[in-house]
Amino acid sequence: MIFIKRTVIIKDFQRFPIIFLKLFTNSTDRVHVRPPHFIWNRLTPGIRQHLIRRSIDLSRQSNRYIFKIAETKEELEGAYRLLYDSYLRTGLMDPHPNQMRCNVYQSLPYTTTVICKEGNRIIGTIGIIKDSPIGFPSDKVFKEQNDFYRKKGFHLCELSALAVSPGNRGNHEVSLSLMKFMYFYITRYMNCTMMCATIHPRAFDFYAALFSFQRNGEIVKYEFANGALATHISGECAPIEGFMKFAYKDVEPEYNLYNFIFLHESPAMQFPKRKHTCVLDPIMTPELLKYFFVEKTEVFKNCSPEELSLVASAWKLHFDIGTVPYLKDVDISRSFRYPTQVQAVLLHEHRAIFGVISDLSEGGFFFQTDERLAPAPYHEIIFNFSHKTFRIPCTPRWHHEKDADRMAGGYGMEFLVTRIDLLQALREIMQVKGDERSEDEATKPDENIIPLKKAA
Repeated sequence: MIFIKRTVIIKDFQRFPIIFLKLFTNSTDRVHVRPPHFIWNRLTPGIRQHLIRRSIDLSRQSNRYIFKIAETKEELEGAYRLLYDSYLRTGLMDPHPNQMRCNVYQSLPYTTTVICKEGNRIIGTIGIIKDSPIGFPSDKVFKEQNDFYRKKGFHLCELSALAVSPGNRGNHEVSLSLMKFMYFYITRYMNCTMMCATIHPRAFDFYAALFSFQRNGEIVKYEFANGALATHISGECAPIEGFMKFAYKDVEPEYNLYNFIFLHESPAMQFPKRKHTCVLDPIMTPELLKYFFVEKTEVFKNCSPEELSLVASAWKLHFDIGTVPYLKDVDISRSFRYPTQVQAVLLHEHRAIFGVISDLSEGGFFFQTDERLAPAPYHEIIFNFSHKTFRIPCTPRWHHEKDADRMAGGYGMEFLVTRIDLLQALREIMQVKGDERSEDEATKPDENIIPLKKAA
């Protein structure tokens, strides 16, 4: 019987997935509808993934949803509760009286929580964690795999905490629109070039089919998800558009994910309006930190001193951290560095070196360049940040060769003076505090809609 079905594939490969699903089910609408396992597991990965691509019906677009970054207390709580329900239902966490899933990564500016809203109800969420000194949750078991890409100079982010409400799990308008928002936010707002994630092995064909992810390393028991089986996957951002264009080149519009992501205009997607050149969108306040990580959960209570130090350094410029329990007496070992992509010129005597400031703090910055600096203690850096031009004396403190862990080649530079206007510019990164925005403001249509290509 299996060989007969493979003959059908060879003769009519494009129509086969639809025929196959109708043979064994009564629906071709849902991605999780599968033939019996004894048949599914005998198919080659390429056939399984082609079957998945052709079984996703994108013809039903209601336009009643909003996709955005969670900014308010209500939005964050809705996302954390939805995540808790999803993880509890699938056995990925144990019951907790406050019914929220929170962790230390969510308390840092490196993490962005994306949500899907239907009215005031959160029906979908996904978390995006930008690489940082604290690393990723997956580093506990897959650090070797993550470091492989770090050392190649990729800017990593980890996809985490994906959940869709039970009534919408088969609703592709919700799940795939979340992934569409995720892709454009990662590439256009977060400046990341490589995505990674930790998933159950059964889900691999889905991510490989849609986004050309590859599997790395072995299958392990993942303690961050209550000991569930997990595997590490990764996908480079740049080739995804080309992969999808090829994979869907002869596919009808109602099943064409390439058209849906890259050609379909998305007025429901509200990307952040930024007044700065930082690649983060911090939204935490003292009230939010206290509510989610002290009062409702024991996240800060269970943090290491190093983790608390990083959290404190991240927010001390923006508000009084002394009002947040566990952060009040923390020893802050270094200034928080804001990831940026700022063009800059480094001057020494009559020489000008062009490069990029890839992170910036009140005390210094990392200057990304392949050129060698003169062995001199005095340089000047010229750059534009938050609509203001700065010219500040500085000195090199350390050097990283290209392909070094986590970053490209360049120099760690220390400012020789303290500039109050730079401190003010860094404070302005906290644009509008989450708890100061009303629900109406948070759901107001955004003019900053992603510019997409026009269909031919």
